[in-house]
Amino acid sequence: MRFLADFHLHSKYSRATSKEMEVESLARWAKKKGITLVGTGDFTHPTYLAELRAKLEPLGNGLLRLKTGDLEVQFILTAEISNIYSQGGKVRRIHSLIFAPSFEVVQAINQVSVVTPFSLVCAALLTYPRKGVYRRELLKIIQVLYDYLKARNVPLADSLENLNQAVEETLALCEVRKLITPIEKEEGLSDELGLGGYSIDETKRPLLEYYKNNIIHYFLPAAIVSLATLSGPGFEFERQQVLDDVRFLEDFFKFEFFFNGVAAETFVDDSLKYFTSREVVVSLDGGDNRYTLSASGLKELAYFANLLYNYLESYYIVFRSIKYLQKKPRSEKEFLKSISSIGQKSYKLGEVERSEALSESNFQNALKLFGEKGIVTKRLPEGKGATTFSPPSDEDAKDYYGRQLARFLRR
Repeated sequence: MRFLADFHLHSKYSRATSKEMEVESLARWAKKKGITLVGTGDFTHPTYLAELRAKLEPLGNGLLRLKTGDLEVQFILTAEISNIYSQGGKVRRIHSLIFAPSFEVVQAINQVSVVTPFSLVCAALLTYPRKGVYRRELLKIIQVLYDYLKARNVPLADSLENLNQAVEETLALCEVRKLITPIEKEEGLSDELGLGGYSIDETKRPLLEYYKNNIIHYFLPAAIVSLATLSGPGFEFERQQVLDDVRFLEDFFKFEFFFNGVAAETFVDDSLKYFTSREVVVSLDGGDNRYTLSASGLKELAYFANLLYNYLESYYIVFRSIKYLQKKPRSEKEFLKSISSIGQKSYKLGEVERSEALSESNFQNALKLFGEKGIVTKRLPEGKGATTFSPPSDEDAKDYYGRQLARFLRR
């Protein structure tokens, strides 16, 4: 049997891909080109995997089709492993395609996927919004994240058995790839304090973000609980307050992350138990209702919370852009263009700290959420028209989400 297939594809959640990279548009364009079998790509991404489960149904032979019933184009579950290493002073890359015959096999693969030194270092680098980080601080962040992964029995690459060696080799690779530059080698900078450090190429932060996002789901419980804890007015907090905020954040980020049906209570209790064991937080009542942050705890919680900060900034950019709908409704294409422009200006002015927040997929997910909550009014096209956005249908909801964003962004 002869057929045309395209297996090397990525979803809209990958770096530098179109927002149209969803299974419906993949099928539409494959049909136009005479391609009958298409790889899904990116089945390791939790949110994309949830979309695949919702939109595709198995045919019983390892292939899938759209639930709309279209059989002209079929799918196979795929992902890619990018093997990156240095040899002879050059960066080498080997890309391997992975095929899975069912969602059950995908789930099994995802459960044993390991955290690599490269992803761990990328995540640590992005906990800092600044263009540089002291080496001592970076190594501390890496250790904090590593300790959490070990405590949760997350599968780690064998190379991480020797953490120090793995980190040094990874930092050297990041330098070869020009993702970071030692301060002493940076033109116009000097390491006057002799502490050592790295400057981070701002244009490469989205690439670092790609690798961070490969492992962010492992940190979600700690990150969301940390973000909720730090949003309070002082050092003391109550479990119920954190629980309420975690429930809000799970709903707020439902188009970004897949929470696997884990109850908010479990997120909170497990995370507070872990942070208590490290003396990051201290119980005030001898139980699990009232806590206070320790002196060192503020910094450690910030490491975890900052893993989500760029998502908050993306949503903040979209929220700020709503005022530009007052004059007239905008098509989705026009509105996304305005959002991107506002994001660029906000970043240049320092109102947005992270360049990775300028993400169109994040903007789209924010629009989806804000449309659902009545913060913007989304009207679907009639016939061949375009989807349009107009001012809020619920001003109270807009005010509420504005206050919540400001609180979690600590503004």
